[in-house]
Amino acid sequence: MYEGGINYLWVTGNGSIMVAPDIAVMTFGAVTNDKQLGVAQRNNARVIEASLERLKNRGVEEEQIQTVDYTIFPSYDYVDGRREFQGYEVTHLLRVSIDDIARVGELIDEVTPSGINRVESIRFDRKDRGKYEREALKRALKDAQWKAKALTEPLPVYFYSVPVQIIEEQNGDEHPRPLSAGLSAAATPIEAGQMEINASVRAQFAYR
Repeated sequence: MYEGGINYLWVTGNGSIMVAPDIAVMTFGAVTNDKQLGVAQRNNARVIEASLERLKNRGVEEEQIQTVDYTIFPSYDYVDGRREFQGYEVTHLLRVSIDDIARVGELIDEVTPSGINRVESIRFDRKDRGKYEREALKRALKDAQWKAKALTEPLPVYFYSVPVQIIEEQNGDEHPRPLSAGLSAAATPIEAGQMEINASVRAQFAYR
């Protein structure tokens, strides 16, 4: 764009930083089925109660455990072209957050015998995540400045390195990268890896 001798250009800058996670968040639970809703609920409750007991015996505190989903659905199937009621499906999911990420596999193995039959997700994160997000943003802005300078450098113009506008772009920012060291052979081998925290910005620069 041209305006009174000043030209403007937009560039996108990207920044990333690799960091080892220091917390793990696991979401798992029980799915039970029965023709009678009350039976399905009681069976589900027994599994969850046994799992909670096992977790607490392993040192997991109550404040580290949270119910994140509890659903009841009627189940149907088609038999000879007719829709027939099969029973009820009850799902109860727990979210467990721990600081010792090396124990993830151990805790999954601990609750499985109690009847846990759904592992929804295992996510690794940082308690001080904001610090690394800010660093990634700084790197993204520097990248935008470098790109804008590279675009204008071959031209007989004066480049203003301070951006006129900056817009942060949202994107996915976690990419696990496995480490060479695994967990104990006695536990389900869950690799924490490293997190790649990304940031993107669109920046407008002026030149004349």
